[in-house]
Amino acid sequence: MSIFQEDLYELILQTNKESLKLCKPGASIQQIHNYSVAMLRKGLNEIGILKSEASHSYHQLNPTSIGHYLGMDVHDCSTVSYNRPLKPGVVITIEPGIYIPSSFDGPERYQGIGIRIEDEVLITDSGYEVLTASVPKEVKQIESLLNNFSYGMEVLTASVPKEVKQIESLLNNFSYGMEVGMDRRNNTRVASK
Repeated sequence: MSIFQEDLYELILQTNKESLKLCKPGASIQQIHNYSVAMLRKGLNEIGILKSEASHSYHQLNPTSIGHYLGMDVHDCSTVSYNRPLKPGVVITIEPGIYIPSSFDGPERYQGIGIRIEDEVLITDSGYEVLTASVPKEVKQIESLLNNFSYGMEVLTASVPKEVKQIESLLNNFSYGMEVGMDRRNNTRVASK
């Protein structure tokens, strides 16, 4: 991961963490969303992706909400207002993300990168519980996981015939690209949850 990709990932990660702190009874998804938008606009301006925090191009980079309700369906329920106060027992997602098109009028080093970090969150009487807390999302955790996965595959395939190794390599590269994403502009892997 390049330093630029890591800077962008860290901005999304910090937005995720700060947005989680707002999850509590009485808050609304809309309030959390508004906070996350302000945080992302400021961060994108600081790293040079947006020309100003008020830039209208922000919505081109993030056309989605910070999250949604979860229930019997993946996106449950579209008729419940995001302004509705959260209550204990409600489950929502907190998933800040940025998707920078290859054609975006900004620094080329960021073009073609998309990052989203998603957590599922249970609203409790006293705040929240992150149901996906055990999923690695820190840069060092993801790098370690990927390095250990790659090392394990090399050890397992050391005594396998050449043709099988080639198939394993193709499958490994396919799943690796699916898990961490690709920056298609320069064909590099980008870590994401």
